[in-house]
Amino acid sequence: MIFLASCEHSSGTPNLSTVPLGLPAFIAPQNYRPSYVQLGQRLFFDKRLSDDGEHSCASCHNPKKAFSGSSFVHYGCGPNTRKVLPLVNLYYRSFAMWDGRVTVAEQPQLPLSNKCELSTRWGRSLNALNKAPYVRAFLAQEHRENISQRDVESALVVFVSSVVTTQSRFDRYYYAGDHSALKSDEIAGLELFVGKANCSSCHTLNGSFATFSDDGFHVVNLSGSGQDVGRFGSTRRPEDRFAFRTPSLREIGTTAPYFHDGSSATLEDVVHRYNLAKPADAITSDRKIKPLGLTATEESELVAFLRALDSPMAVLTDPVRQKRRKVRFH
Repeated sequence: MIFLASCEHSSGTPNLSTVPLGLPAFIAPQNYRPSYVQLGQRLFFDKRLSDDGEHSCASCHNPKKAFSGSSFVHYGCGPNTRKVLPLVNLYYRSFAMWDGRVTVAEQPQLPLSNKCELSTRWGRSLNALNKAPYVRAFLAQEHRENISQRDVESALVVFVSSVVTTQSRFDRYYYAGDHSALKSDEIAGLELFVGKANCSSCHTLNGSFATFSDDGFHVVNLSGSGQDVGRFGSTRRPEDRFAFRTPSLREIGTTAPYFHDGSSATLEDVVHRYNLAKPADAITSDRKIKPLGLTATEESELVAFLRALDSPMAVLTDPVRQKRRKVRFH
């Protein structure tokens, strides 16, 4: 996992901070500031942003799981009904959330305002944050007296956008030409991925890079009861009923459970569901969802390849040390 926290600019034009193997270059926006990355990282773990003083962004988005969650129903200040999506590689996405109802730049506003998540009381939280040593250090650097709601939201956006994963064994094999990086069953799985199983029709890859998502929305319905109407809930367009965003497959081995409702506990179950994909099992308008005809061996090979999409993880630890106690607001 790479934290892109030091982008440089010249002549007012963003430069490439790095070219992650297997992903497009990260280009720093004009308003990108390393101080905001550092502030956002600390805010991500700070329980002072929650109404009950017991939760932070990291409570649901676990850095050890590519900033996703273990449960299909996650809890902040209340219940929620969709599986926690990973936050890694959001820089490469046009939309956030399963239904894509906001952009990546708008995403932090939702959990901060949602009564079922952090439910931030801004007056109280900002007053408490202004007393935190790391915030005082940020304000001194900025020559200001107080932190604002806009600072918090902007810093969280910049931090989350800077979390990029790369250097998977697949990347080394496919883009760096290291033919020892994948085992024979994983290579067979790659051939299935782009061939017989046709996974790459939605989870895209090409000769230059692979985000493993077409950044689109599809009606799959291989899980759950179909009660969640998906993107239709925000667009009200009939074609969006039961449609959900195509998730990236990077870090897929660490982000169980799967599907928007978390109804598959293992990759083996996901692949098996897609392999069967009988019309009786799926209410779908997407013609790509059909039985694959994979053998048991081919299912195993495909799973093996998917696990090769995981990157070496540099685990981000809690920099504000609030894991075992409730925050007291003063």
